[in-house]
Amino acid sequence: MSQPLKCLVKILTILIIPCSFACHKTVLNQFPQEQSWNWLMAGSSPQRNYFISTWTIEPPLQIVKTWKTSSAVTSTLLLTRNLLFLTTKDGKLEIYDLRSYKRLKRLTLQNGVEGTIAFYQDDLIVALRLGRKSLYRMDLLTGQILWKQELGTIESEPLIVENRIYVTSLYRGVFCVNADDGTIIWRKDLKTQLHSSPAVSGQAIIFGADNGCVYALDANSGEQNWKFPTAKAVLATPVISKNRIFVGSTDTYFYALSINSGELGWKFKTAGRILRGASVADKMVIFASNDGNVYCLDSDTGRKLWVFSTPTIIGTVPLILQKYVYFGALDHYLYGLDLGTGQLEFKIKLSGQVRTFPIADRHRLIVASEDNSLFILKSQKNN
Repeated sequence: MSQPLKCLVKILTILIIPCSFACHKTVLNQFPQEQSWNWLMAGSSPQRNYFISTWTIEPPLQIVKTWKTSSAVTSTLLLTRNLLFLTTKDGKLEIYDLRSYKRLKRLTLQNGVEGTIAFYQDDLIVALRLGRKSLYRMDLLTGQILWKQELGTIESEPLIVENRIYVTSLYRGVFCVNADDGTIIWRKDLKTQLHSSPAVSGQAIIFGADNGCVYALDANSGEQNWKFPTAKAVLATPVISKNRIFVGSTDTYFYALSINSGELGWKFKTAGRILRGASVADKMVIFASNDGNVYCLDSDTGRKLWVFSTPTIIGTVPLILQKYVYFGALDHYLYGLDLGTGQLEFKIKLSGQVRTFPIADRHRLIVASEDNSLFILKSQKNN
């Protein structure tokens, strides 16, 4: 072998061998055995209802731990077995141990692209904002990528029911993917852009579209059951409760639709565009409009029960914890309201605008702000 060829082989060996190890680098040594409250996908459930009825975190709250993340955190935080998972705008996956309050890992997602995540079994499903192979499954113990699928740009949150992943792709329509092997079960191209994440109840998958329509597809076949037109783009994620769909539109209206037929039950006018999803508790539905207000309506009739006004835009979906409502805003504040009256019970100023949806695990509230900060808060009364 010539000397130049030997040098080339040596260079390739140096480059390739570390890469092969990196592709299968251990992410977690093992999963903790103790259980915690699970947030396995955005909204905590396939209905995306952001509601916990069994326990609450009573205000006022205090910050007990702060971390700096590599960049601003995306909208979704996930939690399982006392491990917190998040992704950042610069394409990182970060994992935190909530028992020791230590960051365990900071990894780069495929191609260093921003993505959102959901859990399937003990693996992570990752949906990327850019790239050809934009959906993949990663084994969290070995770091191995088990499969990749080409779905195009994904601006929404993946949803998992049993062994199926439902994804709205920005340009390529709606996909149903087998979570075990990554094969596409069906695809529905609606000839419009899709920013809204899907919600599922029974055999119906519901989502909004940039053409102003709310769609219902058959979850098994992808065939269209019905569509409901609004006047402008529907970017918000629908929430499903009982046989009703609740979703806001950029036409400033909030709608209640029949899940079976798409028939309008009622609609409610606000003074701003509605960009984010809602939360539902019993007979109350709560959502924010870009007019700076959080509205609580009777879910059966659409009658206004209360309204809470802020001096800015609300950046998150409201989170209902039994009898309190928590949400973040662009004025840097995290707010806590009484669910029954809408009265302000608590607010705390964080170090940046709040667009990451808060989650909770029985005694802690977890939220992030856009100055690359992650916060753990606890009730002062429990301390």
